[in-house]
Amino acid sequence: MVSLARIGSQLSQILHLHESPHRTALAFAVGAFIAFSPTYGLHTLSVAFCTWAFRLNCVALLAGSLINNPWTVLPIVGATFWTGCQLLGFPEVAPFNWTDLSPVALYQQIWPYAVPFATTNRLELR
Repeated sequence: MVSLARIGSQLSQILHLHESPHRTALAFAVGAFIAFSPTYGLHTLSVAFCTWAFRLNCVALLAGSLINNPWTVLPIVGATFWTGCQLLGFPEVAPFNWTDLSPVALYQQIWPYAVPFATTNRLELR
């Protein structure tokens, strides 16, 4: 039978409550780094890997990675795109057409955005 003491012990072990504040802050900082990395869609896997590889606090890592959420990702991606266009000297790109969302139309519409976005992300990594 499972007792409340055993559940509390397991929860304490999972949350790494015995760790120092420095290590918890490190886990949150690594999570924030993951949040702003250009690997969109792989943030949760990156958190799981860092938790396993570095034995960091999973909750702090996950909280740090959630800084970049759906409310903040659009301004971040927009700023990244704008910076890439400015650095590369691209003229204004045509507005996105939401009426035709077929794979071919999406490719044709997204391709002009890909170069400035990828260029800025590479510059941020240096």
